[in-house]
Amino acid sequence: MPPDRNNRRRFKGDEYREPIETPEQKLRNLVIRLGDLPGFEPQDLHEVVKLLAPHKEAIPAIAEGFRIGVTEEPYKAPYYTALLLLLHQPLDNPVEDESHPSESTSMGRLILEDFWKGFQTFLDKQAWRELRLCIHFFAHLTVAKAISSASMLTLLQSFAAVLDEPGVSYGRAVNAGMCVGEGLIRAGRVLHEHSPQSVGDMISSITVFADSVRTTKALVQPLVRLHAVDDAPRGNENELLMNLLSALRHLLSKTFSEDIEIFPEPCTEISSAISQASSPFDLPSVLVPPEVIEIDSMDLGGTMYEETKPANKREELPQYYLALFDNETTPNTSTPAGYSLRSSLSDVIDIFEVNRKECARLLLEMPKWFSPGTFKPRPGTVPTDGWQLESTVIETILSSLLVVPDSQHKPVYYFSLITELCKLSPSTVGPAVGKSIRKLYTFLGEGLDVEIAQRFSEWFAVHMSNFNFQWVWKEWAPDLALSGCHPKRNYIRRALRYEVRLSYHDRIMKTLPETMQSPEADVMAAQPPGPEYEYDDPGHIHYDAAQSLLSLLRGRSNVHEVMNHVETLKNNLAESGEPEQRASSLVRSMVMQSLLHIGSRSFSHFLNAMERYLPLLRSVAVSEGKSDVLEAAGDFWRKSPQMIIIVFDKLMQYQIVDPSNVVAWAFAPREGKGEVTGLATSDWELVKAALDKAIGRVAISKRKLAVLRKEEDDARARAKARTNGGAGLDAGMDVDDEIIEDSPALTTALKGYSTLTQDQKTTLVQVLSGFVEALGSSSVIINESAWDQRSRWEQVEWSMWETWGWYRQFLRAYSPHLRSNLTSLETVCFQGLGEDEASTLLKRLWVTAVGQD
Repeated sequence: MPPDRNNRRRFKGDEYREPIETPEQKLRNLVIRLGDLPGFEPQDLHEVVKLLAPHKEAIPAIAEGFRIGVTEEPYKAPYYTALLLLLHQPLDNPVEDESHPSESTSMGRLILEDFWKGFQTFLDKQAWRELRLCIHFFAHLTVAKAISSASMLTLLQSFAAVLDEPGVSYGRAVNAGMCVGEGLIRAGRVLHEHSPQSVGDMISSITVFADSVRTTKALVQPLVRLHAVDDAPRGNENELLMNLLSALRHLLSKTFSEDIEIFPEPCTEISSAISQASSPFDLPSVLVPPEVIEIDSMDLGGTMYEETKPANKREELPQYYLALFDNETTPNTSTPAGYSLRSSLSDVIDIFEVNRKECARLLLEMPKWFSPGTFKPRPGTVPTDGWQLESTVIETILSSLLVVPDSQHKPVYYFSLITELCKLSPSTVGPAVGKSIRKLYTFLGEGLDVEIAQRFSEWFAVHMSNFNFQWVWKEWAPDLALSGCHPKRNYIRRALRYEVRLSYHDRIMKTLPETMQSPEADVMAAQPPGPEYEYDDPGHIHYDAAQSLLSLLRGRSNVHEVMNHVETLKNNLAESGEPEQRASSLVRSMVMQSLLHIGSRSFSHFLNAMERYLPLLRSVAVSEGKSDVLEAAGDFWRKSPQMIIIVFDKLMQYQIVDPSNVVAWAFAPREGKGEVTGLATSDWELVKAALDKAIGRVAISKRKLAVLRKEEDDARARAKARTNGGAGLDAGMDVDDEIIEDSPALTTALKGYSTLTQDQKTTLVQVLSGFVEALGSSSVIINESAWDQRSRWEQVEWSMWETWGWYRQFLRAYSPHLRSNLTSLETVCFQGLGEDEASTLLKRLWVTAVGQD
């Protein structure tokens, strides 16, 4: 950090010095920082041109500035268009010199030629966001007649051709469709004048593709109707591709004569300086590279070593956004202006993920980069029509956060971004955040997806923790009259539980009104979520036995001594009349709970106790003993779901239990669930942890195996080369291949990979079977009449509904792994399903997720 200017003389030897910029860097940064100074006006572009024009030798640096600006500051695209247009003017005294053609070529044309090289690089890498933002720039230049309409139309047609590729993936098609659609929104007027048929054909291509993927939307709609999963989007649901199509159809109905008034037009303000236009630049023809087919390169008998990156689950499914405000407050995203504004804000949020503070500042300065009247002015100024900036920004951030199956960035980024916005402008952003929370809370009773509700509760708790946990809880007090398992009641309990994790029990309790503090309200537990050691009561029948074991563990006795003592305890219990199986179960409970009791003081205490007595745990957790170990841990931390997840995760990490054991425990009935076999949110977190553990182990083993296989093949190649006197391995050479056995390391890795793959399959089967069993009798809630009467539902019905939500999340989040084990899963899990509503819906969602529709 630079010292204060007044104190610089104190730092003669080591004072801070600004980095010295080369002339090329100065020119590049001059372009990148265009318009950043306060009071910037379009007329200021002339001064920038004067600084750039004398430096034709620095075209690559200037073009790089344009590339960076267009792809990292997309809100400046109209101003970059005007700047390039000024540089594109013909020279006053052109010099005709065939040996130096650049002497007679406008600077703008040279910049565009170099800019195109960067675009081609983005195309080769299939960097879709950068391609789309470059097309925005080209579209503005086409309107300004700096790029020919014919070449721009050809470019968009190249991307439209992607939509017609056989078997094109959803993610690739949507990205290409957005490039086409957003280019047409900006340049549609001149392109439609040039070729109405071509424009209509491109819109038709997008329409045909959108119609072909309607069935997939059943998995991702944010407002769930189990009896009508194939219905069209509801009033507050906005699907990205359908919004783009609605905007394009609107423009097409007006023959693209309608102006998109949100975009500034600096070119018109400097039109007197660009009266003499150079000949338009023709964009070269391109072919969008084919999609890289992600074959599983780990064919263990082959010679390919790079592990393919799995398809992004979010990009391969339609993206829905929730509208939290009316169309007078925030833009209607099915209109050209509304779609373009939301897209621009989303791009800023994505690009500046690396710097949330800068992102927050830019979002609040967005009115500077759009036409006057796009947003309502700040309080204290003359009121005009327009959308509310803060509400639009918050709605866009929350829409990005609440995309299923997962958001593009980690949720904490969106949490912290909203916090930064509130700190910058609490008086204007705060009310928008409050209204958003209330609207999302309303959706809880209208079928809000359980994954979205879970993410909403996490954000709410984190946000409250940054603002002294202040919330008007009394607004929600009337909802205490709802069923105890109603989504609103579950949300309140879950949000408060997360707040306790971020603070402490008594402080959070004091933030609640008295009506919500009483035990009868069932909002918060009367006591903090601490451990429950079953053998702490001297009146317990096995108190003495447990205390003897606990004393050894506290004294850090040798593990073999403790194991001998455990065996003695088991024999004593059997001699006292306990059946052998019961005696073994009791001993496991004592061991697990005693270790947890010692480790309950802190996480480090827990890890130390676990690691010291791993042989003891492995000796008691054999076959059926694994479920006893989980049961004992679950009972010990039954007041703290967070600690259950932590303990179970460590038990899986140390391979005391298997992921499939954790899944079975999550689905099983137990105290607090009654006879209900469904999944609550805390149960799903356990299932997710088990799935991620099983899948992660396979991925790690696969990478290790790839390295070993490559080393093995290299060793064989070197051995063959030595056998043939170093002559190499010419294709026509007759070489007697010496049979070289796999190394012990590779053989072990192959066996480990096979075992872990089978464990992964077992875990997936366990999860799917659990859902099928839990939902098999849920037909009673899968009809319109039952949904309309949901106010009468009790624990059983709401548990079924929540379990359906987690089934949808399981299918959409783990669909790549389900497809790779398709036959096994269907054979084991769907045998014997009937034709009732529940069975039909189970299979209907399954075939959608695995791509059999």
